[in-house]
Amino acid sequence: MQDLTPILEKEKRVKFAYLFGSRARGQAGPLSDTDIAVYLDRRINHGEYRLKLMEKLAKFLKNDRLDLVVLNQAPPLLRHEIVKYGRILKEDALRRIPFEAEVIRECLDTAYLRQVQRVALVENIRKGAAFGPQRPRRRPARKTS
Repeated sequence: MQDLTPILEKEKRVKFAYLFGSRARGQAGPLSDTDIAVYLDRRINHGEYRLKLMEKLAKFLKNDRLDLVVLNQAPPLLRHEIVKYGRILKEDALRRIPFEAEVIRECLDTAYLRQVQRVALVENIRKGAAFGPQRPRRRPARKTS
């Protein structure tokens, strides 16, 4: 895979970026996509900019197997996985370090709640009610000859 650092360094609205997923772990196969996470300037339209950046990166990589996550809007557990296992592609330590501290704090603060949810889900699966109340199955009508 080509190094994305030079293209990300040119993007002034990208404050810092990570490579994550199979490519960051060194386990990418021929069909693997490229997973990139970016933290963007807060003053821009993230959705619009994300599409433009995806287009630039896909053109640079010469393929469209690309997943671009905007860290400003990503779910907490995904942000934690990226911070924990990702590889930094673009650095701005003054912004990245406080962001990472916030992500870790948020993950630790909600660990108990996630554990309670996990236990409840396992219990519901065991009872057969994991996805809401189960409707009784109807028996097919008997044929009368």
